[in-house]
Amino acid sequence: MSHKWKESLVEWGKSLVEWGRRLRKALVSAGTRFGSILSATRIGHALLFGLIAFLLVMATSPLVALINWSLTLERPVWGLIVVGVSTVLLVICAALISNEQFLRELAFEKFRWPTVFSVVLAWMAVVVFGGATCGLQRIGVVKIQPVEAYTDRCAVRYADFYLWHLFDSIPGIKFTETVRWTQKYIYSDSVSGWLLLGFKIIVLVSVIGSFVTAARIQRDTAVEQSKGQIAKKDSEGAT
Repeated sequence: MSHKWKESLVEWGKSLVEWGRRLRKALVSAGTRFGSILSATRIGHALLFGLIAFLLVMATSPLVALINWSLTLERPVWGLIVVGVSTVLLVICAALISNEQFLRELAFEKFRWPTVFSVVLAWMAVVVFGGATCGLQRIGVVKIQPVEAYTDRCAVRYADFYLWHLFDSIPGIKFTETVRWTQKYIYSDSVSGWLLLGFKIIVLVSVIGSFVTAARIQRDTAVEQSKGQIAKKDSEGAT
């Protein structure tokens, strides 16, 4: 029985990878097609950005629902397991959006994929870490006030804690202070501090890494295009 279970798990993993590849190809195709239509105006770029970001965020809805549902179960361990698996997926996504080969395959110069993926990653992170806070609070490891009922979408509610810190981390503009957005939650334990630190590292490091990698690819592409134009002019001059 154990052997069959392992084989089923491997097959499920292969199917998930194949599904991810197909989804990526579909997104690239759709982004390229719509980008060619709307690339003439900045408004078109903004609309395309908003549409794709919205669709990708909505695509994470099943994961958000699964996390909230698992945390309502009588035994907190199941919620923590789901949150743990979601955290692993989050780390993989964070590494992926700053991967040079991945960004090159997306042909991102036709659209701002790093920005879109950064928005989706940030949303996933606030929910996953909100779920971690909820699960650990249920077993007494985390002490945070006010306490949210674990039966009432606690992952999304505690996500507000991380979302506030995310916007507060934006340098220069003092977003939370400017819009008078006060922090609702207060923690009094070290585990919450480590969770918050892990959240900032995953989100900020991956986002910065994606833009640094994107800038390097753009620079390399510009150099290659420049060399190609020079070579073309030399060949035309020779004829």
